[in-house]
Amino acid sequence: MVAETHSRTGLSALIPAAGLSSRMAPDFKPLLDMDGQPMIRVVIDLIHGAGIRDVVVVIGHNRELLEPVVLDAGARAVFNPDYNQGMFTSIRAGAMALNPESPGFFLLPVDIPAVRPSTIEQVRDAFWKAPELPVIPEFSGRTGHPPVIPAGIIPAIRDAGPDITLRNILFSGQTRSVAVHDKGILMDADRPAGYAEVQQQFRLRQVPHREECLSIIDAELGRDEEIRAHLLIVEKTALILALALLPALPELDLDVIRAGALLHDIKKKEPRHDQAAGAYLKALGFPKIADIAGSHMTLLNPAPDPGEKEIVYFADKVCTGDCLHLDYESRFCKKADLYPHAKERIVQRLEAARYIHARIETLTGRSVEDILK
Repeated sequence: MVAETHSRTGLSALIPAAGLSSRMAPDFKPLLDMDGQPMIRVVIDLIHGAGIRDVVVVIGHNRELLEPVVLDAGARAVFNPDYNQGMFTSIRAGAMALNPESPGFFLLPVDIPAVRPSTIEQVRDAFWKAPELPVIPEFSGRTGHPPVIPAGIIPAIRDAGPDITLRNILFSGQTRSVAVHDKGILMDADRPAGYAEVQQQFRLRQVPHREECLSIIDAELGRDEEIRAHLLIVEKTALILALALLPALPELDLDVIRAGALLHDIKKKEPRHDQAAGAYLKALGFPKIADIAGSHMTLLNPAPDPGEKEIVYFADKVCTGDCLHLDYESRFCKKADLYPHAKERIVQRLEAARYIHARIETLTGRSVEDILK
């Protein structure tokens, strides 16, 4: 109970935001817009969302503009008079101002705002398993932000010479990495192109892109090539159907369809895998994808205009293993004969597939066979 309580409240966070933003001139990075909020506010809110209340923002350049925003967001502002000498001076100034009773702190520069809340929670929870070691998130084999740095390293930061970097200090001893499915840990808004990419990642933070989906598949399914092949054919089929429907249904979200198709069977090895997949994806912060995965087995009352959920449902029904199998009706009928106790549910699934099938053909003016050939 003590460790769990501390995991919610005991850690601190340090946000360096003192730099000149020279690569973004004339814009000032901490106040750049992120979906209607200043970037600094987004980063502070992200940290607060993990239950961390001791948040120190190190300010320097444009101090008079930034400090009121920091205070309004519920964080502490610490001025670094040496900000023009590099970020390490800000890390030192911030580390010395943290709660002295804190066992460690997150380090998240202000220009890395597209980290997902689930990533913060994963790194935090990993730290509490061995709080004497730094924990660094890793995506696709690359480490990123935010690490959690134990308080025991603060004296080394304080006493470091001018040629020492934080990386030198962290990697002079043992560290631990935690794999996360979050490309945002590698993305910064240091330049205009990077800012545009970070904005897009932030807007789509509730939908994993393909690289993140493949990371999840690798972690959850390992070398199970049979399930992986099925996910890939359902992805291909669902996207072909969606592209055919786009003229009639321009609001369809192809990113959601792709992610839903790739992840619908992510818990295939577990009992009631549809519900297990829904719960898992919801915990990762992907509610739309969780809804698709949770209903891909049995879809009650499909919408008249097929949405992302209906398209993935139907694509799954016309794919068997790694092959397209359009005669899904005979397959369902055989299942109903084999499992008479489940016949009502099987027929319900068949009727949903028939309905979506008919709506696709009505809306596109083409047969499903023609669309998928």
